[in-house]
Amino acid sequence: MADLTSTNYLISNTDPMCSICNIPIHPQFASPHLIEQIVYDRLDPAADPAWEPSGAATVEDYGRWCGHLCGLTCLWMGLGRASQAAPRPLALRAA
Repeated sequence: MADLTSTNYLISNTDPMCSICNIPIHPQFASPHLIEQIVYDRLDPAADPAWEPSGAATVEDYGRWCGHLCGLTCLWMGLGRASQAAPRPLALRAA
């Protein structure tokens, strides 16, 4: 079971916020600038150099699951509004 209290899973104070609802904005992929390449150009998500803070245990785990976490990412954003201690989606998947 993942340690959901680890600082690796906390929402950062530097995460962008929605200007309308003041909720942290998070994509399901670790590197926002790679989303188009991952989704449309079929870049292997395991090639994302920012995978480690995602909460995945390994780069392979990140590559396997990051494309299937849309719902958990939405939950993470909602939890982030209520608490700075919201676990990251891959940590929730492992729990």
